[in-house]
Amino acid sequence: MNERIKEFLSETKIYDGSKTQAIITCPADLEKFAQLIVQECIDTAFHRGHPDLEFLLKHFGVEE
Repeated sequence: MNERIKEFLSETKIYDGSKTQAIITCPADLEKFAQLIVQECIDTAFHRGHPDLEFLLKHFGVEE
């Protein structure tokens, strides 16, 4: 699993980091995980020279 994804999972308490990869889910944690991924995509695209990406934040409903 990608290290950045593991970081996102641990921030949302979905993944406990054990070798068994236990997953604990609740709607709020899943939503936060999705927001972190979208924000990472926007940050990466922006730093690679894409123009204003505010519309992506609005489209996905992610608050900065």
